[in-house]
Amino acid sequence: MHMSLTHQHNMSTTSVRNMQARSEQLRQSLDWSHQVSQEACRVLDQYCSQLSDLERVVQPVVFKTQALIRTRENIKQARAQAEEVLDHLDASRKVESRILQGPRSDLSSFMTAFDKLDLAITFLQKHRSLSTAEDALRHATDLQKDGLRLCQEDFMTVLKGNLQEPNAARLVHGSFPSQDIPVAGGRQDAAEAGMQQDLALVSPAVLPRLHTLAQAMLRCRGSHVFKAYCDLQREVLDRALGSLPNQSTSGEDLSKMSWSQVEKKVNGWVQALQVLTQIAVAQSQLSKAVFDSPYAEAAFDEIVSKHVVDLTKLGQAVLHSKRAPEKVFGLLDMHEQLDGHMSVLSEVLSNTNSGSLLRDLRGLHERLQVEIQETFTDFLGSISKDPAKNTVPDGTVHPLTATTLSFLKRLFTYKSALHILFQGEPDQEADPAVVQHMSETVLQLLDSLHANLLAKAKTYKNKALSALFLMNNVHYLVKAVESSPALAVVGEDWIELHRDQVEQYGEEYQDQSWGPLIALVKDNRPPPSRVVTSAKDRGAIKELFLTLNGYIQGLQEQQSQWTIPDTLLRSNMKDAIAEDFLPSYNEFLEAYKGVDFTKSPEKYFKYSVKDVQAMLLETFAR
Repeated sequence: MHMSLTHQHNMSTTSVRNMQARSEQLRQSLDWSHQVSQEACRVLDQYCSQLSDLERVVQPVVFKTQALIRTRENIKQARAQAEEVLDHLDASRKVESRILQGPRSDLSSFMTAFDKLDLAITFLQKHRSLSTAEDALRHATDLQKDGLRLCQEDFMTVLKGNLQEPNAARLVHGSFPSQDIPVAGGRQDAAEAGMQQDLALVSPAVLPRLHTLAQAMLRCRGSHVFKAYCDLQREVLDRALGSLPNQSTSGEDLSKMSWSQVEKKVNGWVQALQVLTQIAVAQSQLSKAVFDSPYAEAAFDEIVSKHVVDLTKLGQAVLHSKRAPEKVFGLLDMHEQLDGHMSVLSEVLSNTNSGSLLRDLRGLHERLQVEIQETFTDFLGSISKDPAKNTVPDGTVHPLTATTLSFLKRLFTYKSALHILFQGEPDQEADPAVVQHMSETVLQLLDSLHANLLAKAKTYKNKALSALFLMNNVHYLVKAVESSPALAVVGEDWIELHRDQVEQYGEEYQDQSWGPLIALVKDNRPPPSRVVTSAKDRGAIKELFLTLNGYIQGLQEQQSQWTIPDTLLRSNMKDAIAEDFLPSYNEFLEAYKGVDFTKSPEKYFKYSVKDVQAMLLETFAR
């Protein structure tokens, strides 16, 4: 145990000594580092002092160098300004030869020279204080005028030489993609009327040249080119529209014209709108190709706006013309034309100063719709007001019947009629409510017409002619309704009812005209013995034949003046008369051939069966 404690004491003493040795080494290292740091600081301080001395020596040299650089830059700038002045002073003389040659041979080099001249003029105008600036400016300005003149000459030569005059007739009868376009008095499909997509007023190949020339002139305030362009293109449009028939003069009064006269103006209006719309589209494209904004829009206005105004004024004059049933078709033609062209016109007019003209056209479009509705309402009312005494002497189809049915059938060939008159959606299948409204209106019109025909029939003194008149007219109604899908909305019940009426009126006609004659031959037969002995009996037979012959002659004279215009109805009526009368008449004649009541039978047997058959062939032949 004592040995162990001694050993531990020895180990502690050794550790302390080791630590003391290491501490001494560390202290010596720190002293050495401190000495090195002090030496480095002295070196750095000495270097800084030397740099400061160097800076004091170099600084004047730097200042002199900067001054020299600024002087050099000023000299360079002054030399450039002097060269620029000299270049602009002499620019007109340098480019004079090229400019006077004109742009025709080499447009690119001409435009380079022309632009250089324009820059020189702008510079000289700002530096008039220079002693030689006025003379140089005067020479440059005169040269620019010559250049502008040559530019305009080339511009107009190219424009006129590559002008493609639109053919108005082809534009009217061209093709309008994507929709049907109407023409006055009828319909034309997409293959027959409307817009030509490739209409060009000037050959596209020269448009870049025209644009370059126009822009150069307008930059140099050469506005004469703008006026010359507008004048030429306006003449082109004037010639195209002037070649159309039935064109109206501005401010023409239509209020005192008959509808047949106004209708010609409407035809001209329809064609003018078709042509104007297509040329307006082409002119908008051409103006934008030749000029930049705002000159492009201004050129379009100058060329097109007058004709848009004239069309609108003429449309308004048509609105205020006398009302007549057939006027509604002219109004529908105009309305459908505007329908077909309004989107195109909106596109070309909306971004120009002609925007107000577009509003006027839209107002005309709306007013046409109102006038169509009011004209149709007037027509409905006019049917019942037609005088009852206004009859036809031969019992044929009355003009009121023919015009009314013709009016209705033609009315429904217009796609817009359903929309305008019955509030259906345009270009869409009508819903049941609209069809019902249409059916009620047509029924109301046909009932009003039938009532008027009944009133007219009562004014005939001859009941047979009265029945014939009703048969002809109601038959015409039925045939018209059957042949028109639009009118067929009245329904099959209406058609069957009026077919029965035709048969009833036909039977009434036969009863009133041929019935007495048939009764005469059936009810007056000779005695079975066929022997007539008394003068009284012979006289009675003679009187019977005289009555019979007179009746036949009267029917022949009378009914040869009457008419059944429908071929099939006329044939059926003749067959019915022949079937009812001829067998009885033949029996009557055969019965009396063996009766000795006269010494002159040819006087009484005046009409044979063949004679009556021939007479029937001439009946209703008028």
